[in-house]
Amino acid sequence: MNPARQARRGWKRWQKALLGSLIWIALTIGTAIVHTSVFSAGKLTEAQDEEISERYGMACGAGLVGILALVFLRRTRNG
Repeated sequence: MNPARQARRGWKRWQKALLGSLIWIALTIGTAIVHTSVFSAGKLTEAQDEEISERYGMACGAGLVGILALVFLRRTRNG
């Protein structure tokens, strides 16, 4: 395969990974804010709020790993 074509393919993978990561982070943070500030406003103690935030952080990290794995470890059609 042409080296220039391989470089373009690699760059496209990085673009997909970056876009997917940004979307996932935005969705996770948005959901966490709505959950803790809107639905549970005034009902949570500091410890509960910290625990919920920690769980959303873990979900964000796990999602990022999943996105990167999907983008970089999947097989290509031609090789």
